[in-house]
Amino acid sequence: MTQTNRFTPLTPRIGAKCTIRREEILDLASADEIMDALERYGVLVFPEIGLDDEELVAFTGNLGEIMPIGGHRPDGTRDPVYKITVDPRVNPTGAEYIKNTIDWHIDGLWEDGPPPKASLLSARRLSATGGETEFASTYSAYDDLSERDKEYYESLRIVHSLEASRHTARPKLGPEEEAKWREAQARRERAGRVGRREYPLVRHHRSGRKSLILGPDAHARPGRGHAARESPGRCSLELRSSRRSPTGRA
Repeated sequence: MTQTNRFTPLTPRIGAKCTIRREEILDLASADEIMDALERYGVLVFPEIGLDDEELVAFTGNLGEIMPIGGHRPDGTRDPVYKITVDPRVNPTGAEYIKNTIDWHIDGLWEDGPPPKASLLSARRLSATGGETEFASTYSAYDDLSERDKEYYESLRIVHSLEASRHTARPKLGPEEEAKWREAQARRERAGRVGRREYPLVRHHRSGRKSLILGPDAHARPGRGHAARESPGRCSLELRSSRRSPTGRA
């Protein structure tokens, strides 16, 4: 069976359903084929594959270096599996942050290290209503721009920050909540976690394709020698017009 037959496109612009057998998915020999398909389609769906957490971590390791972002373990390491929920009983340190991810975003842009090549999502307990995850092609977002806009955006760099991302769900905090946020941010900075990264707006891929790096965590456009601060989210609002219908639903 060819790769074309093993991956069925779901929409004209993004997404494909994978028909590779479960045992093959966990085989390191399939990693290159899967990553090539991810580069081509942007999102891969593995329906009813039934991987448990241990198998999901093994599959992730086959595709590349694992970036643990889960809870802290007693030995100081972090769990490679992050529980996406707004229930503080399940995710006590991240439930509030998850509320900031309801808008379009790219994972890990404000993290201190490089952003991940891919994120793997596995449904464990579904909401009775709503809760759908949607994906958009940032390749198409770039391709749909006018030549004039492409030239202009090539010149821009954007600062992404954790601070800006929190404004998605709660644009304004009360004095007490703001103080708690500043205290938590100070602890992160003392631990060497700044929560702020700068990227070019237009990403050049090894394949030769180009895409846009944008989202609600866009904080500012850098000025000469300093970050020219703007209202958090203003940069992403300026670019919303480029998000024209290249949307696939997982």
